[in-house]
Amino acid sequence: MTPFDPRRVALAAGRVETGVDASRPIVRIALVHHVLGSLDAGPPSQQSAFEQPPPAFRELACDDAAPARRVDRHAVDHPRLERSRRLLRRQAESLDGVVHDVPLVLLFHRRVGGWWRSCCCQGWPARAPASAGMRSPRIPLSRCLARAENGICVLSCHVPAAVGITLDRIVARRPSRRPVVGDGSLLASWKSYRQAAFARIAARACRQERQECRIRNRSQVMRDDDRRLDATDRGASDGGGIAIPDVSAGLIDRSIYSDPDIYQLELQRIFARAWNFMCHETQIPHAGDYFINYIGEDQVIVVRGADDKVRVLLNTCRHRGNALCRAELGNTKTFVCSYHGWTYGLDGALIGVPGKADFYRNAIDQAKWGLAPAAQVDHYKGFYFATLDPAAPCLFDYLGDVGRVGIESMLNEGDVVSLDGVQKNVIDCNWKIAVDNLFDWYHVKVSHSSASSVGFLNQRLMMPMTQMVMLGELGHAIGGPMVTAEQQAKLDALSDAERLAIDRLADAERAKATPVERRPLRTTATREAMGPVGVRAIGHPNIFPNLWISTRGLQLSLRLPRGPGRTEIWWFTVMPKSFTDTQRRAAKKFITHAFGPAGLLEQDDGENWSQSTRSSHGVASRRYPHNLQMAMGQDEVLVDPSGQKRIETRVNEHAQRWTYRCWAEWLRARDWPELLATRSPAPTGRI
Repeated sequence: MTPFDPRRVALAAGRVETGVDASRPIVRIALVHHVLGSLDAGPPSQQSAFEQPPPAFRELACDDAAPARRVDRHAVDHPRLERSRRLLRRQAESLDGVVHDVPLVLLFHRRVGGWWRSCCCQGWPARAPASAGMRSPRIPLSRCLARAENGICVLSCHVPAAVGITLDRIVARRPSRRPVVGDGSLLASWKSYRQAAFARIAARACRQERQECRIRNRSQVMRDDDRRLDATDRGASDGGGIAIPDVSAGLIDRSIYSDPDIYQLELQRIFARAWNFMCHETQIPHAGDYFINYIGEDQVIVVRGADDKVRVLLNTCRHRGNALCRAELGNTKTFVCSYHGWTYGLDGALIGVPGKADFYRNAIDQAKWGLAPAAQVDHYKGFYFATLDPAAPCLFDYLGDVGRVGIESMLNEGDVVSLDGVQKNVIDCNWKIAVDNLFDWYHVKVSHSSASSVGFLNQRLMMPMTQMVMLGELGHAIGGPMVTAEQQAKLDALSDAERLAIDRLADAERAKATPVERRPLRTTATREAMGPVGVRAIGHPNIFPNLWISTRGLQLSLRLPRGPGRTEIWWFTVMPKSFTDTQRRAAKKFITHAFGPAGLLEQDDGENWSQSTRSSHGVASRRYPHNLQMAMGQDEVLVDPSGQKRIETRVNEHAQRWTYRCWAEWLRARDWPELLATRSPAPTGRI
């Protein structure tokens, strides 16, 4: 990489100071005021681009009161920077602003323990430093500057050579966007800069709208082309004239990720008929407690009534369709529409109509205009599910052995409690790509190499060579690492008291005391409920269509569809009631660092998923199917004397192929009786 030359940097104030060590130049980016989307400033929708810097920003300013926050005190106190510092302070005071001398790049990345990391509050991925034996960091400066152009701030930092050349390139081509006038003052043309900033925001919105319009038009052309294809080339067609691609050969037609007609069919024949996860019982423990969730794109209210019965009601007023409940969770006695005041009880009954006598002349039958309920609501071990189809089988039968094993895997310590709050983020990808990735252990070492390089993940355990797959009817599956029969015998030899004592040890001591490294220590009751095969499966379960249960049994994730190319990811956190405060803190730390909007792993996955989805829009690229043929026809389904089936293998794509096979069966079946008659049984023999 070309060495960083500070003389080439074009900065707003026209000042570049070089430190004592020329190989590590100090670059002062002379910008004043607060950056939209800066550290701990909250979501952009709640900010003004021209407000005062938030307290968290001021706390990071380097002064003698906060020496622990410095990365390099010499970089801040070097005498050669004093003249620039005084000049900037005078300029800022004229705008009643505050100059902040921060020895780390808040906008671009932070230096934490010697590592350069991007600001996690915005979910930017962490990267390793450009040191010997490591790849150069890939820091998304273009994304940072896109946020920065709506406001300005003062930064001082050490810039490594690998980052500096990128900074040089980005800043050098954007000096005209800074409020610089003839005398070099940053503040002389503040008003015109503010107008220009809003103009750029409007222009960017127009460009985005035009791009989305082009994508819609391109999708329409692709759909027209698809209709001309012979149905035998695309698969059986009984989805209202929509051809359902044949996925039996392990080749996945990319159109299923972008076709709006297929997406609408998924909402009708999968989400409206399946049992969808709603919440855990501890989220709504009292009468009047409610929680908002979705079945497909239908928003629903999960509420516990005065009779202690849990109901699922469509969150739409029967009068004019307004959303009744705007809060995500809470407690109430009634649901009142903010449009015309129609009032509903906790059971969904319409109990109040303003002007019933004067305006309706008592001609409205309130009994017929209550909220629409879900057809069935039930729970398994405190996890509530709902379906909109009255013909669906009961929840116990729907889950089957594999689905029940998935839920039981969260009950290692007995009863659990759900923590308040759900982490939510939106990724521009098709929901099926986000689902099939959870079985994918082929990508871990490549996609998550940055997490491994900083020691967050154990490289040796990132791609276990011995794996187990369990495939259940209707699309449920478990795939990932396994415990061998010999290892399980060692775990079974522990009594519940011994297991509990080991679980309460610190991580280092626990690792030494556990017979098998990083394997869950399940209670006797849990082992019996999971069965001799299920207890050995420690991979990722998916309850079809979209409920993922994490390997460590502390999180559940919903992949909620928001269109053919958009998915909302929800992360629920559950913990055993027996956890100590120390265990809870440790679990929360791992959870927030792994998945969710700021997780190290979710950001890597989201980038891959969005690019895979985007390629399905291309006229040429969509002609080439995805390949899911790994280990196809190479393994054998083994049947335990208990009746449980499993595949003992290495890294594979059995669970992905099974998920898409069942997905196609759901779409082809017009109702539940047809689906039950045509569904594939759990496979046997060679697979």
